[in-house]
Amino acid sequence: MKQLNSYEHTLKVCGSHQVTAQELLNGRGYTKKNGWTDVKLRPEFRAQLIEDLLDCMGGQEKTKRACRFTLERETPQHWWLGRAVVYEYKYRNPKDKRKSTRRIGITYIAGQDQTWENREIRKHLSR
Repeated sequence: MKQLNSYEHTLKVCGSHQVTAQELLNGRGYTKKNGWTDVKLRPEFRAQLIEDLLDCMGGQEKTKRACRFTLERETPQHWWLGRAVVYEYKYRNPKDKRKSTRRIGITYIAGQDQTWENREIRKHLSR
């Protein structure tokens, strides 16, 4: 079992494999060393992942509370979570062209109707 403690550590351990929120929340991931294996998220990293997912899906505070409850206590199965991926984005700082800045986080890869997709995951998680 591999313990993951941040997005950066996740990218380092998983290599070029596209890591989804579904894999992280369900405790199963693909590592470049062992292939498919069980993974465990540190509590701080899991809390950060859940907050980032809630930011991606939007909604009112009452709905977010219900979704947070489900994400913290269950292993939800939904296609939306398979489209929320860990990414690394590098860009140049406009003030200092010589320095590049990195941002590592989670993002949702939207289909044609993102508002419906976000409403669908909120409805599924807040049941």
